[in-house]
Amino acid sequence: MEDEAGVWHALQHRDRLYRVRLWVPNYPNSYLRKLVVAIDGEFPALEHLFLGFRTKSDTRSSLSLRDTFRASRLRHLIFIHVPFPVASSLLTTAVGLVTLSLNFVPHHPYDLLGQLLLMPHLETLEISRYFHLSTHDSEVHQLHAPRLKHVALANLRWFGFKGPSVYLEALLSGMTTPLLEKLQITFFTQRTFSVPFLRQYISKSDNLNVSSVKFSFTSGGCFRVGIFP
Repeated sequence: MEDEAGVWHALQHRDRLYRVRLWVPNYPNSYLRKLVVAIDGEFPALEHLFLGFRTKSDTRSSLSLRDTFRASRLRHLIFIHVPFPVASSLLTTAVGLVTLSLNFVPHHPYDLLGQLLLMPHLETLEISRYFHLSTHDSEVHQLHAPRLKHVALANLRWFGFKGPSVYLEALLSGMTTPLLEKLQITFFTQRTFSVPFLRQYISKSDNLNVSSVKFSFTSGGCFRVGIFP
């Protein structure tokens, strides 16, 4: 109880907070909603925000930062099992983001690409998409997706992805990272892979000087490959 009281007290001093790291146990949703309300409004000094739930839960998919949350000096944003607010004004104010790590990302890969357009300074990007996206879904997205400008992340050095290959393929079809140095990819529950955009992406990454490649497989159908300088 003393720790909880300390959290609420600290969040009241928003103009003095430079770093917020909250790793939340399996508390009731009522508590989590109270926490979301506390992390709201203007945080003028905040540079690092880590917000995580210990376990995934569909019932918590609506628990995320409010649209009124603002942190203009934010540089590092890490969400673990917390959905990313698609329409949040955070993206238009925190233009200096250099680290972005997300577990819950938009259903449409093109929505995520539209968000990345607002983050030209990213150096580290980690995306985890735990829900399945079928090949048919991807084809429909490509046919009906809005025409976005190509996303060039000119400062990205590290890119990590976990999820279905079709989601990654949709992302890579509209994204370039000329200075990429490290690439780590995990595909879940797939027996076959078709990754033409991934092959093109790697071949065009001139700064990806590969010295080692690590492959790993699990009995549950998980396939992981890491490419390192």
